[in-house]
Amino acid sequence: EDGASSQRALLQLGLVVLVIAATLALLIRRNVRADFQKAYAALVHEVQERKVLQEQLAYQAFHDTLTGLANRALFIERVEEGVRRIQESGETMAVIFIALDDFKSVNDTLGHEAGDEVLKEAARRLDLCLRGEDTAARLGGDEFAVLVEHSSVIERVAERILEAFRPPIRVADHDVLVPATLGIAVGGPEVEFASTVLANADI
Repeated sequence: EDGASSQRALLQLGLVVLVIAATLALLIRRNVRADFQKAYAALVHEVQERKVLQEQLAYQAFHDTLTGLANRALFIERVEEGVRRIQESGETMAVIFIALDDFKSVNDTLGHEAGDEVLKEAARRLDLCLRGEDTAARLGGDEFAVLVEHSSVIERVAERILEAFRPPIRVADHDVLVPATLGIAVGGPEVEFASTVLANADI
């Protein structure tokens, strides 16, 4: 009888231990699964944040922070791509160099904040003059540039730009006149360097 009681006690103890072990295993599994899900969610969030940050940095590296247009680096890259394209296709492209007349007087009389507003409005007007495949850029200061992919439309694009800059710009309760001066350079397959087209348009 003592031996049978001992076996029953051991069996009961074993069952208790088994239940406790199974319960612990279930709790651990749930905790591990929950921790894994949390870790996975955190990882996905981190990757998404890094992706957004990289996109923001890439945008800032190739766009003018004031106007949102392409900056000089991106514009030169686009012109270089255009040079390679026309060398292969035998077509032509054009670059328009744009300077705002009397912009310095805006900064001198109304202040730099007003000057910034003029530049932003100038960029908006310039962007409205272009087709989807063309590129507008702010090169710095009051200097802008446009890459026209097909030079056959260059006259119409130039006329639209001149017309867009004729109306005054309303800023700081003043109507400011900043007409644009344009320089145009057309490049064909003979062009080897983007800098050549840019220099010709500047001249």
